[in-house]
Amino acid sequence: MIFCAVLAVGAPYTRNILPSSLLDGEFLPFGVILGLLFLVGVVNPIARVLTRYSLFTPQELALLLIMGLTTTAVSTDGLAAFLIAIIAAPFYYASPENRWGDFILEHIPSWLAPSNAAGDMGTFFTGLPPGESIPWSVWIIPILWWLSLFAATFFVCACLVVILRKQWTEHERLTFPLMQTPLAMVAAPKQGALWPPMFRSRLFLIGFLVPFFIVTWNIGTYFSPAFPEIRTDFGWLLIARHFPAIRALIIFPIIGFLYFVNLDVLFSVLFFYLLGIIQVGVYNRVGFRLGRADIYCSGYPSMGWQGFGAMTAMVLWGLWMARSHIRRVFRQGFLRSRQSGEASDSDELLSYRTAFLGMVLGWLYILFWLRSAGMEIRVGAVFIFAAYIIFLGLNRIVIQCGIVFCRAPLTAQSFTLYTLGSATIPAAGMVSIGLTYSWIHTVFFFMPVVAHATRLADLLRIKGRHVRVALCLALLVAVPTTLTYHLWAGYTYGAQNFDGWAFRRGCTIPYESIVSKMANPFRTDWARIGFFAIGAVAFLIVTQLHYRVPWWPLHPIGMTIASTHPTRMIAFSLFIAWLAKWVIVKAGGHREYERFKPLFLGLVLGYFTGLTISLLVDIFFFGPGMGHRVYSL
Repeated sequence: MIFCAVLAVGAPYTRNILPSSLLDGEFLPFGVILGLLFLVGVVNPIARVLTRYSLFTPQELALLLIMGLTTTAVSTDGLAAFLIAIIAAPFYYASPENRWGDFILEHIPSWLAPSNAAGDMGTFFTGLPPGESIPWSVWIIPILWWLSLFAATFFVCACLVVILRKQWTEHERLTFPLMQTPLAMVAAPKQGALWPPMFRSRLFLIGFLVPFFIVTWNIGTYFSPAFPEIRTDFGWLLIARHFPAIRALIIFPIIGFLYFVNLDVLFSVLFFYLLGIIQVGVYNRVGFRLGRADIYCSGYPSMGWQGFGAMTAMVLWGLWMARSHIRRVFRQGFLRSRQSGEASDSDELLSYRTAFLGMVLGWLYILFWLRSAGMEIRVGAVFIFAAYIIFLGLNRIVIQCGIVFCRAPLTAQSFTLYTLGSATIPAAGMVSIGLTYSWIHTVFFFMPVVAHATRLADLLRIKGRHVRVALCLALLVAVPTTLTYHLWAGYTYGAQNFDGWAFRRGCTIPYESIVSKMANPFRTDWARIGFFAIGAVAFLIVTQLHYRVPWWPLHPIGMTIASTHPTRMIAFSLFIAWLAKWVIVKAGGHREYERFKPLFLGLVLGYFTGLTISLLVDIFFFGPGMGHRVYSL
């Protein structure tokens, strides 16, 4: 719980105030690995020297990892930062020029945004004058209502993971590649050794030293611009005129994580990324335009809608493939009948009955909440459908592709608006859609946390009730701690001085987008729906080829994220990981693949150890506003 509290404060501090490399912000964050590395690399060895026993067992370290992941899922962009920034912004930033007063302010329910009657939002963004106290009371009601929405969302996600877990792990045998690093870290040392077996490999030492040396060497550039830098970012590679450029950026932990992903999956993401570049380039050459890109969506609307069609098809196809499993789970939960060989739900995170009832009741509460906020039932239903496509889709991509920086190609807001048409949605519904950017846009961290938690529990034989307690304790510590710290820091430093995106353009562009759509209403955009359908059909065709044609080289999952910003940024590192693994497997098969695992684990831990030194240098030598962000997209 102390670890959770430190992360809940440290993550917003390093993101907004210092700033430095992010402790959170992706699906296996630096801050969590840092805490685990300290316990495995320092605390446990000291304990073994003094007592001959480790202070923390592998199971306890896994629970600590789960609690850390839960904390980083809510500490800034996952919950606290966008929630506070977006509900604080409308009354402070409203002006005659942006016309928020004409379109937005009167439709914001009083229970969803704090009042600015006494100028409390102004002092939040600019800082309190000396002698004034923080107006905590104006925040209590809105935050409690929003937290009820987040709680329902989190609970439904946990229920879905419980229902689908065995389908993912036993029937489809998804690999959960991101868990390879923490599993190697928490492994018990051999008799007489101080560190886990991974740390004793020569290949691990080589992999560790290369990124560690580069990151620590480049710290010299913090003090002097003339210090020679070892570059890992070689800029943009131009293919041809009007074609998107490729970012030649080497990210060592990405290479390390992706080594554990299946070759066909890696090749699929790379292939469809390059195919997307060609597609966009051809569109640009012939002058085809689908309109402006919506906020937080793919920069190319045709590719974004195509990718979201693929993601929707992936989720629905996955549920169809799981239909027999879902029937069995339903039968066990409600009829209490179990066929021979079927395991009970006693060690699950929740009982199957609770999971099904919780899923339905949670969705009903979310729909009721959105209806009370101003959405019509039909709008809320479409919005919830799109939101859970994103939740399930991102979860599937993370546990199968092992990509730590991952975003959906489209937002639930954009899908709802262009599917129904802004002209058919009342003003109150439009404003409520704008407010939901504090709840979800293209990224959601919590469902992969629960999925990884259940996987660790499976592998390390941790009882489901212990995982449940760990998740609840982490949320009970992290949520109030990080929300309180965000508010304190805003009134102390002035939130508009924060470096984090949420408190800059991130808290105004949702309202700007909504006002633009209200001032220029439109009907259903059938062109975008057409690209959505193309993506869905193409995904199903490639899926059938993948399952039915033995020599077919493409996995369909790459279609879902080919056009997103994170994929553009990591594509070069993804290519290096794919090429390295392909050469190793072709040269020596499975034996060589296993032999080289420590090398790629070393790339991850060496880089993160170097980041730790960089972070300490920022804290002790530079301070607020003067830090250096190394690990971030």
